[in-house]
Amino acid sequence: MVGSSWSRDFDCNDTFWHPNVGCGMDYFMFRLENNGNILWDSSYGGSGNEWIYGAVLDSRDSSIVINGSTYSNDFMVTGYHGNGDYWVIKTDKNGKLLWQKCLGDSLLQDAYGICNTQNGYMAYGSTGPGSIGQTDGWIFQLDMLGNSITNKQFGGLHYEDPASILAFKNGFIATGASNSLYFTEGKNISFLPGADADAYFTYISNVPCEVRYVNYNTCKQIIAYPNPIYDKVNILLPNKNGNIVIKNYFGKNIYQRKIVETDKVLDVNTTNWSKGLYIIEWIDDDGTFLTNKIIIY
Repeated sequence: MVGSSWSRDFDCNDTFWHPNVGCGMDYFMFRLENNGNILWDSSYGGSGNEWIYGAVLDSRDSSIVINGSTYSNDFMVTGYHGNGDYWVIKTDKNGKLLWQKCLGDSLLQDAYGICNTQNGYMAYGSTGPGSIGQTDGWIFQLDMLGNSITNKQFGGLHYEDPASILAFKNGFIATGASNSLYFTEGKNISFLPGADADAYFTYISNVPCEVRYVNYNTCKQIIAYPNPIYDKVNILLPNKNGNIVIKNYFGKNIYQRKIVETDKVLDVNTTNWSKGLYIIEWIDDDGTFLTNKIIIY
């Protein structure tokens, strides 16, 4: 069983690593026998607060992987970015800490879900403000040692409040609440203007290069967000010299620019563009051709 606790006494026995009782909330985990007797308990964290939101048993190595939020930068917590990070930890079946990872940036991140993948784990939560809206969903794909393989933000122009993530078919289902009308992956057709929020279910078939921490040297695709678009689009390109052209449905060039290696993300104003489908074409100096499509509502 996992949760969070401020306690330093009675059943909360594993407090030896605390310098004093003034530390904040910590991750707290304990294992019970069939009759309810406590086999062991263990706490994890730093001098700030740690809040557990999700945990999963990994039967491949009999470990427990926990996802939550941390506001600490000491003791067991290393790699903190500031203002609140995901804090993913992995323990063995007896509660011994195997590794820990802080995920996020200098903005506010709140973690919620965790699930197993074929080669590791998927950590899910929110960031605010996001790269798309006021708060966005943010998923991190981790390997078995907690190293971040890739990650992606998704959502709409307003607020997304993630809840949980689980494996489904060849991908994952991410759930939560939103008051955004349009998502990067589609339209929230059930949302009623003026409502507080609706539930959303997002199917994630794969996790491409991410818009913040992407490895630009290895990215081999065009990423455009948000998509569908209101008044601007951000376009992520590989780290090479080349040319970008955006054409409307009739093949007319609407936007054209020479790209250099420092142009990692383009911010293109689409306020005066007509509604409809547009094609992004990019070719580098070596002749590599990439394309993607965007929609303006």
